[in-house]
Amino acid sequence: MIPLALTLALLVLLVAGATIGPRVLGGPTPAFSARPRLGITIWTVSAAVWTLALLALGPLLTWILTGPGLPGRVGFVCRRCLAAANPFPAESQMWTTDVPVLAMLLVPLSLGTWLITSAAMRRVRSREELRTHLGALTAVAEQRRLHGTQVWVLPTSDRAVYCLPTRRAHIVISQGALDALSRDELIAVLSHERAHIRQRHHALLGALRSLRGVLGWVPLIAAAAIAVPTYAEMAADDVARR
Repeated sequence: MIPLALTLALLVLLVAGATIGPRVLGGPTPAFSARPRLGITIWTVSAAVWTLALLALGPLLTWILTGPGLPGRVGFVCRRCLAAANPFPAESQMWTTDVPVLAMLLVPLSLGTWLITSAAMRRVRSREELRTHLGALTAVAEQRRLHGTQVWVLPTSDRAVYCLPTRRAHIVISQGALDALSRDELIAVLSHERAHIRQRHHALLGALRSLRGVLGWVPLIAAAAIAVPTYAEMAADDVARR
C-alpha cells in the first residue's frame, strides 16, 4: 500500500504543481522582486523537479504493478526469488502481461529523449546563429575597451545594448547609445550586461525555452519560461545599481 500511496501522492502533486504552482509562486514580478536571484532559483527548481517527477511516474507505476523486478522471464525469476525469501505473504500482481509495463516505460523514455533532442537541436541552432552574428559584427563593428570591458561598437545612431554568450567581447553597444549615455549610466549598463554573462542567464533561459518547447502545455512550465527572464533582468539591474 505504501508504493500505491506514494504514486497517488505524486499524481496529486503533479496536478497541483502544474495548475496551482504558478499562482502560489506569484508570477514574474510581485513575489520575489526584492530577491530576484531567489526567484530565479525557485522557479527553475520547480520546473525541473516537476519534469523529473513526471518522468519518474512511469517507472514508479511499473514497480508497483510488477514488483521489484524486470518484465518478461527474467523478471518472473527475480520475483520468484524475492517471494521465496519473503517471510510475509506475497501480494498478487494486478497485471501479468508485459505490454502495459513496456508502455509505461516507453512513455517517460520517449519524453526524456524528446527533451534531450530538443535541447541539443536548440543549442546547435543557437551556436550557428551566434557564429553568423559574430561574422556580421566582425564585418561592420569595431572592438573597444570601455571602463575595463571589451565591447563591440556598432556604427549606428540607433540606441542598442545587448550581450552575447561568447568568450571575448561579450557586449555589443551602438554608437548612438554611447552618445546618449553619461559616464555613470554607461558603467551601469555595462555592469548590467556583464551580470547576465557572469550569472549564465543565456544558458538558463535556453534550457527553459527547450523545456517549454516540449512541455509548454503545462501551466507551471509556461509560467517559469516567462518569470525567469523577468527576474534575470531584475538581478542584472541589482548589480548595475550596486
